[in-house]
Amino acid sequence: MKSLKLNQPEAQFDADQYLAQAKENGFFILKNFLSEQELSQIRAEMDWFLENSRPWYKKKDGDRSQYAIVCPQGMPKFEKDRIKKTCSIMSQPFFERIARGYLNDTVILNTFIVNREKAHKRPITEWHADQQKVGLFVFKYMIYLNDVSAKNGAFCYVPKSHSIVRKIIERGRLKGIPNTDIHNFEEIKKWAYELKLDDCIEFIDSLEGNIKGDFESNDQYALSAPAGSIIAFDPSAIHRGGVVSEGERYIVRLHCFERSHIPWQSRLKNLLVGSGQTGPFFPVGSSRNVPVITEESYN
Repeated sequence: MKSLKLNQPEAQFDADQYLAQAKENGFFILKNFLSEQELSQIRAEMDWFLENSRPWYKKKDGDRSQYAIVCPQGMPKFEKDRIKKTCSIMSQPFFERIARGYLNDTVILNTFIVNREKAHKRPITEWHADQQKVGLFVFKYMIYLNDVSAKNGAFCYVPKSHSIVRKIIERGRLKGIPNTDIHNFEEIKKWAYELKLDDCIEFIDSLEGNIKGDFESNDQYALSAPAGSIIAFDPSAIHRGGVVSEGERYIVRLHCFERSHIPWQSRLKNLLVGSGQTGPFFPVGSSRNVPVITEESYN
């Protein structure tokens, strides 16, 4: 795929092309999207969150990984420049058009998660499909902050599996099965069989040569790309974080939610929704407190 820069006059027109690709395959990747200067600026912003600690965002340091979960609309207004470059890149019409076109027109880019993973024998995550507790769908962007390949934990994604998982979820809902029971790969496979969805069974069985279970697979679906690349994806598909066998993987992941269905306490919902009018795609700053974001908010 050719490199796309948003200062190109045709970029806004191209958004429809990439949106169609996302709807068909569940994802697309923009390799070498960021300039070296843009990448350096975004890395510096993300470094700050891993190197510091503030009560308005959640941070965790471990032997294997570091991460920070930040809700921009919960940031104090005087701190908004902490994500100035990230906002300027990701709130451009190209990304906003795709997220709103994929979900609905009230979507905002409301959370980002910074994650640095060190070498470990286990994959970063198991094979799974994201399931929010209230059953809504989400759209995400991931920025590679360093060169990423199968050797250092490349994001892995099964094309077109978003449609398969959504079909299983919908049939399960009609049978009273909560979507959160259809999360890990082995659960997805189990329910495809129990619900007798022949096309889903055929699709999942076709993965057998590459995916053996929640944690066992090869690197067939690894999305290798250089630093500064951006992956846009529907996380309801079958995906995982790969195995970091050497070096490290450093990414920032940005989550787009429908404003009317944000799965947190009502005071946060009221803060974001307000009068019900569509607001900024990447809002920053508030004088009101927001609830603590927990790991359980994100599968």
